[in-house]
Amino acid sequence: MVRITMLDEFNQDYVRTARAKGAGENRIVFIHVIRNAMMPVLTNLGMSFAGLLGGAIIAEQVFGLPGFGSAILNAINMKDTPIVLGATLFLSFTYMLIMLVLDLVNALLNPKFRDSIEKA
Repeated sequence: MVRITMLDEFNQDYVRTARAKGAGENRIVFIHVIRNAMMPVLTNLGMSFAGLLGGAIIAEQVFGLPGFGSAILNAINMKDTPIVLGATLFLSFTYMLIMLVLDLVNALLNPKFRDSIEKA
């Protein structure tokens, strides 16, 4: 994914403009291209991490490991509503926190997002 996004960014107009202005290849890669290419990669990593939270329940059951997922499943089987609701709330909050951090990192990397945040 990194390779594809980097190649896509090298074909953008701002890279051509930077080369026309005489910027060195290292400066173009490290200042311009990597910052823009990392946004989809970071978003994908965050979504993968969020998916791992849900997959932990299955992995713990398959391998017989005690953990948060096993506790949730035991609570569901025992019909312990407060624990099920608390665990669901915790997982939801963790997912939202991961997405918030990703949005903030993307805002730092992309000046377009930064400008829209400052105007709001």
